[in-house]
This record gives sequence, C-alpha cells and structure tokens, in this order.
Amino acid sequence: MRAVPRPFWLLAVVWLPSAGDVNRFTPCDGPLAAGNPASTVNLAQQLDQNPKPTFEESAIRQVFEGYYAAYEARDVDRTVKFWHTQSGAYPAVQKRLAAFFPLQQYKFSNLSVTRIQRGVDEVTARVSVDVDVTTGGSTSRPERQRWIRSVILREEEGVWRIFRESDPIEALVRRLRRASSQDERMAMVAEDPELITPDLAREIEREVMVMGPGPEQALDWYRLMEYVARRAESPRFVGGALMGRARVHEGLKEPELAQDLYAQAIAVFEAANLPERVGEAEATIGTARV
Repeated sequence: MRAVPRPFWLLAVVWLPSAGDVNRFTPCDGPLAAGNPASTVNLAQQLDQNPKPTFEESAIRQVFEGYYAAYEARDVDRTVKFWHTQSGAYPAVQKRLAAFFPLQQYKFSNLSVTRIQRGVDEVTARVSVDVDVTTGGSTSRPERQRWIRSVILREEEGVWRIFRESDPIEALVRRLRRASSQDERMAMVAEDPELITPDLAREIEREVMVMGPGPEQALDWYRLMEYVARRAESPRFVGGALMGRARVHEGLKEPELAQDLYAQAIAVFEAANLPERVGEAEATIGTARV
C-alpha cells in the first residue's frame, strides 16, 4: 500500500516532552497544592472517627489542601490515601507517584477549588493550582505550570476521596475539533477564560499535527493558537504559532509571507531569551527563500 504523504507544514515539527508534559499525562498529575500544615486534612484521624461529612465547600477544599501537602512532601503513602480505592486509576496512581517523586520536586500555590456541585453520591469540582516543578538536582531551574483538573469525589469510609480526574483543556480541544467555523472555535475559547493557558496552546498545536488539515484550516488553527498564546503571555507558543503559519505559506509557495512570519517568530523568541527557538527559526527560514 502506498504511504500517504503528510502536508509539508507538518514535517518540520518535532515535539519533545517537557517536565510539564510528564506531569500533565500522568493519572495523578492533577491539581496538587502547597500544604499549610494548619489546614492539612488529617486523614488518619478522619478514618478513626469515621465521621459522616457534611457537604460544605470548605470541606472539599480541605481534601485538596491535604492532598497537595502530601504531594509536595512527595509522600507516596499519604498522597495515595486521598484516592478512592475503587477508582480505576488507583493502581496506576500509586505506581506513577513512586516513579516520579524521586525525580521531581514540587512547590504549590494559589489553590482554587470552584464549580463545586453535589450529586446523588458524588461531588464534582474544578481544581486549579500553580506549581513550580523542578526536575533533576538542586541546580535545576523550576518550571512554572498551572494545573487544572475536573475532579469527581466519592465517599469511602466516611471521607471524601478522589475518584476520577480529567483535563478540561483536552475536553475543550475535542469540542474545538467538532466546531464548524473559526468564529465558533473562538467563542468556545472565550467562554472559559481560565483555560486560556500555555497548555491550551500546546494542545492546539498537537491537534494540527494529528489532524493533518488542509492549508486554510491549518492557518485557522495556528491563528487560534497564536491568540491563546498571546492571551496566556507565552512567547514560546506565540513564536510556535507564527512558525506554523510560515510553514503553511511555504507549502503554498508564498515565500515572502513565510519569511515575514519567520522573522516575526525570531523577534518573539529573541525578546523572550529563547536562544534554542531562535536557532530553530533561523535554520528554517532559509528554506522559505525564493
């Protein structure tokens, strides 16, 4: 069977996972926050007393404060106790925590627990937190991330525990894929400003790689990526979106447009002190010349 060639503008992109990607794609990566010992949930005490929890927003927040404190301490046993033992993710959570805790350090802040709703036998919420992730030794620079998760909690032995979590950014990208126009996609992004983050820009870029769209559709997606990246103040992805557009115009045999967009990308990378991306753009721009 003859292989179907991929569009030209997809061939120049090679994605390498960052420290943020390692965390984003683990079942237990979700929102983990800095723990204040005064507010940390004492899970063992709850289990001993076996209280029937009353549904209050402060109680749900305390669950995550305790969870995040345990995560920051890189205590596998403490952290996994905040997961429901009947959760399908429970075994994988335990294994991944044991694998990644020795490799990374975490510092959490700005915990936000919103959209709390009580169902028949569960509670749903959105949990967001800033986290500085340091991979490697003490000389490594931390990477600032914003973790956002949609979470379902269920009671077990009288306490609320995490039963399932999902990524609302991935859910939004699935909706964007089904949209019939660029205006509809822009409206979807605008209706949930909390999700306008570098992670959303990254996921939009990946979506272009997966879809392999035609040139006009690819340009729309890269413009959407640029809009998100500028709103999120992420020069890495602003420049990436400009380079994506440049590759499309290069494939359309429009070298002047391609060169202009590459030059814009280089200027963005230089201003943000991203020398590796500057080198990538400079190496690529030569192919766009007449």
